[in-house]
This record gives sequence, C-alpha cells and structure tokens, in this order.
Amino acid sequence: MRTQKRSKALGVGILFLLLFIAFTFVVSQIDVQGIGPNGSLVGLASVNGPARDLIGTNDLCYTVSEWLGYLSLLAAALFCVIGLAQWIGRRSLARVDRELIWMYVFFAVVVILYVLFDRVVVNYRPVLEDGELAASYPSSHTMLVFSVFGMAIAGRFGSIFGSRRLRTAACWISGILIAAMVAARLLSGVHWVTDIVGGLLLSCCVVAFYTACIRRRRRRGQSAARPSSAPAEPKLSEDDLL
Repeated sequence: MRTQKRSKALGVGILFLLLFIAFTFVVSQIDVQGIGPNGSLVGLASVNGPARDLIGTNDLCYTVSEWLGYLSLLAAALFCVIGLAQWIGRRSLARVDRELIWMYVFFAVVVILYVLFDRVVVNYRPVLEDGELAASYPSSHTMLVFSVFGMAIAGRFGSIFGSRRLRTAACWISGILIAAMVAARLLSGVHWVTDIVGGLLLSCCVVAFYTACIRRRRRRGQSAARPSSAPAEPKLSEDDLL
C-alpha cells in the first residue's frame, strides 16, 4: 500500500512538472502583447490584462503577503535549527530525521528555482519595482510559502510535535497560511494571474516529489523494523500422526 502511495506521489510530481513546463511555454509564447509597464511584453495578455484591470493594487494585501513570506523563511530556519539540534544531540547526521534531511534538499531546490527565475525573465511585473522592471513569473512568494508549509504538512510536523492533535492543528494552520498567501499575492496586484498559477504548479511539483521521497524512506524504515517471520512448521500427514 505504501509503495502504491509513493508511486502515486511521484506520478503527481511528474504531472505537475510537465504542467508547469507546458504552462510556462504557453505564457512565454502565446498572446504576447506589450501591456506591461514601459510597454513590456506579457504572455496570455487577453487574460492577464483584464484581470489586472479588475484587481488593481492593494497595499494591505501586499504587506500581508510580504510578512507571510518572512514567516515561511522563519519556519524554514526553525526546521534547520531542529535538524542541527538532532545532529548535535544524537551525535550523528545519520540519526537526524530523514524527513528533515529531505526537506533541506528541497529547500535548496526552491532557492535554486528562486534565483533561476529571477535571472530568466518570462514576464515582467505589472508594476515597477523601485522604478525598474522586475521579473514576475512564477510568483516566488507563492512558491516559497506553498513549498515550505506544504512540505511541513507532508511531514506532519513529526519532528516538532509529538501530539497528534498538535500536528493536525499545525497542518490546518499551514493550509490556511498557504491559502492566505495565494489570495494576498493575487489581490496585491504585483503579479499577473499567470504568475500565481505558475508558482502553484511549481510548488505542487516540489511538495509531491518531497512526499514521494519521505514515503520511500518510511517504507524502508518499517521494513527494517519489522521482524522476520519464523519459518512455517511442516504439516504432518496422517501417517506421521499414526
């Protein structure tokens, strides 16, 4: 059953990766018009333009989204501190919870993606940043918050909370924070609608691959902990009984 779940998570990750690649191609190549600041080119302009005009800008939503981004960085730092404490306390990196190790790996992936799309410009933002054009696709804040708290939900906060109720509550709060970030970043008006969609697709891909990795590790751990079954006793025939 766990093998099936791991395969399913891996399949979901591949699906979201392909969707992100296809969506990025569409955004960069289809319906490209100069509707951005200073006449900058924007893909899917027939969708992004009317959405921008409808949403406008909202400073409060922008501030909320910025603080949610800081909160996700604080959560990531907390997970790093927990891993460091386990490493020191258990005197071996091999004894650190595998969920945390994989989380650090995918934190690194998120940082690489963050830097990559800051250099490779697909779309510029619908507003100027300090008077300059700034990369907009995908929404890095959306990707950051969804990835950090999404991975925390997948790991079920096992390294922080021992109580099942606390883990459940933390997962619900994380889900609310993700939803709040998506709404706030969209309503802030500093991103095109397609930027938000791209950020969601990419972060779903990251979380799905992380989930597949930790399920694989859990399955291995359970197999190692499971005692080997005793050899079956041979059945006695009627002649043996006589």
